[in-house]
Amino acid sequence: MFDQGLNPVVPSAYWTPLRYPLLLNLSNLFDDELAEKAWRARLEAHDERSCSLFSEVCGVLLQRVHSLGDARSVELITDALSWAMVNFDELGYNCKTNKEKLQIMPNMIGFQSVLHGICSRLGAPNRKADIIVDQQSQFNTTQRELNEFYYQIREQPWALGPGLPVMDMKNMPAKPLVFQSGTMSAGLELVDIYLWIFKRYMERKELTKPLSRLVYTNLKTARTDSVSLQSVAKRFKEFLKNFLNQPQK
Repeated sequence: MFDQGLNPVVPSAYWTPLRYPLLLNLSNLFDDELAEKAWRARLEAHDERSCSLFSEVCGVLLQRVHSLGDARSVELITDALSWAMVNFDELGYNCKTNKEKLQIMPNMIGFQSVLHGICSRLGAPNRKADIIVDQQSQFNTTQRELNEFYYQIREQPWALGPGLPVMDMKNMPAKPLVFQSGTMSAGLELVDIYLWIFKRYMERKELTKPLSRLVYTNLKTARTDSVSLQSVAKRFKEFLKNFLNQPQK
């Protein structure tokens, strides 16, 4: 609802890093119960039921928005929510099909980062690479479609706006994804081990010293930010620091 391409009352600053503090302030208005209701509205295929849930969420946010200390954020959030509540049909907020639901699941959001990372590591176009993916009936079709889409757009980098990252898929391999059972691929078994290790780390469970060093090394050498509010805050802090350090003209 805060996409300036969909919501006309959202200013063009949406296409700059100024979207980051807006997102952080908005997140402070949510609790777990309200976030769960917003997610239910997203997954509800029936428009009227989804609209009802959506309006409830917006209403609570509007009640809470004045708790923010930033007057400009209060103004932007109030305007955006007020417009969205009466123009729900213009937003395309809810998923109408199972395919649309799969596209926004955490598995697929993570898979986007995987493909971006592979393109970055390949370093140049036209390099051959086999991308082996765990065989899962639920997500494989959606993963294949995303892979094909990224290959189709490889010649045109997507610039979101000044100061925002550019999505550049020029190194996307031409070969289609290979789907295999985890028991048939040593690489997939290693991925499972990594997932198990990081799951324990995130749950604050005990790890041996070698595994703790492995986690530390990966955290310090990662090529991409995590999908988290902490990463958003870090990115905006870096942008602001660089902006303030620019020579005055």
